[in-house]
Amino acid sequence: TYNQVLQRISGDKVVGATATPWRGDERDLTEIFGKPCFSMGMIEGMERGHLSDVKYEMFTDDVDWKTVQKLSRENLTIGQLNSKLFLPARDEKIVEEVNEKWLSLSKPKMITFARTKKHAQNLTLLMNSYKIPSKVFLSDLDMKERAKTVLEFQRGDFSNIIAVDMLNEGIDIPDVSLIVFARVTH
Repeated sequence: TYNQVLQRISGDKVVGATATPWRGDERDLTEIFGKPCFSMGMIEGMERGHLSDVKYEMFTDDVDWKTVQKLSRENLTIGQLNSKLFLPARDEKIVEEVNEKWLSLSKPKMITFARTKKHAQNLTLLMNSYKIPSKVFLSDLDMKERAKTVLEFQRGDFSNIIAVDMLNEGIDIPDVSLIVFARVTH
């Protein structure tokens, strides 16, 4: 839809900014906005203090990634891959690992990305049973409810937002110390 807007204002100067120049549709942003007048990579952004330092930890399981590649070639969607890869028993294991990390980091704020609304609701029940105060954050919430949830999160009323199709990009919550991907991300 942005192309329709750009075509209507084609005589005007267009300025764009992005933190993610690598697009899923593999389109080159210079085709749209022209050559960048300024660019800063993630490492330089961290070195200059504009971005948080990141420590990645990956917990692996027994997923057969060759099967995932095969299924991906069959043009399965991310949602279809998620449904084939994640099971309730795996969610329990994920929450056990998350709980250990959460406790070791003195109960920080975190964001968990779930694959579906039902998955988010199940993870919320599971995390709350582990005493990780969690709340679902879905794209079908009205704006008032979204704002209320974010304010409660910032205030510390709960520690974990469990999101589906939300908070994927363009979000800046500096006091989040832990991000959990309980869904396929590639």
